[in-house]
Amino acid sequence: MALAPTPLPGPQPGTTIVAPDGVSHDYLAIVRGLVPGMSIVQKFGKALDLDAADGFLALWPGTKGTYLGFSAVAGEAVTVASASANDAGTVLSSGTLTGGSATTAIDTAADFVTDTVAAGDCIINDTQSDHAIITSIAATTATFRRWRHGTTPAAGDTYRVVTPASTGAAVVRLQRLMDFTSGTLATEYIVLNGATGVDTVGTDYFRCSRARVVHGASRSNGIGIITATQKTTTANIFFALQVGYGSTMVCADTVPAGKTGYILDWGSGVVGNVNANVTSRLVAAPTGEPSQVQEEISARTAGTSTPLRVYVAPKNGFAAWTDIHVEGSSDTNNTAAAGWFSMLLVDD
Repeated sequence: MALAPTPLPGPQPGTTIVAPDGVSHDYLAIVRGLVPGMSIVQKFGKALDLDAADGFLALWPGTKGTYLGFSAVAGEAVTVASASANDAGTVLSSGTLTGGSATTAIDTAADFVTDTVAAGDCIINDTQSDHAIITSIAATTATFRRWRHGTTPAAGDTYRVVTPASTGAAVVRLQRLMDFTSGTLATEYIVLNGATGVDTVGTDYFRCSRARVVHGASRSNGIGIITATQKTTTANIFFALQVGYGSTMVCADTVPAGKTGYILDWGSGVVGNVNANVTSRLVAAPTGEPSQVQEEISARTAGTSTPLRVYVAPKNGFAAWTDIHVEGSSDTNNTAAAGWFSMLLVDD
């Protein structure tokens, strides 16, 4: 008799959660955005060089040590720059949309042909924090397959059309920008200018745990390390996006205002060919309080283990403004380690 397949670790699509409206929903419905008041954030991070004498270090590829994105204690603009001058974009056209659809953007005051807009360029809807890659243009209309995040443009939305200025990345999408005053999250698009920093429009950010390269020459995701810091307090580094990845590897996040965070699962493992034992911790720091270790696990390459902690019931109930991260400690020099966690966010 054939045996039933063993479920993969982690939350399963059939696992249900009771939403604030009293209705049970599975995780897939939550991830699809079909459950009001609930969402799931999944974080992955990597430390590039753990040494035996280091103790516990945050699993992120920035400055070795603690996660410097949690050091910010006031709001500022965020500045983004690359280590390579070849990571840059040029804004060909910008303005205000007069209409559009799921596959078009229309500006009757524009002339995309005169502006030399072409297939393969990126159009950013700054009002709705969405973007698309253009497939064809007419004088007042840009056409594409879809807006990346499924929005429908409205008359009055501001936009920018960007083309790569060199051979590297051109546009970075900053996500989970947390406002210091309100604790709410925002998304902004940065058109890179090589080693010259480009600032966010918002000036009151003190957290930013995720970013992705969304446009580049020949689909390049970056030639140099792309770094984001606070504009004035530059020692507060939110991420150092590594060459070849196209997205941040920061195993850290902060519960936004109006939400409670519940950990669904977390884990860690050794990356690469080093034979090492790594102990990892899940750490939380409620607002104004010291860091508190929640759990601890060990990955042992002698047994090729990659521990994953999955909770039958979601763990804890972290209040808004709580900083959460995974950190690791190795018994062997030059160890690379990775960690991850999934968190259910529920409206208060």
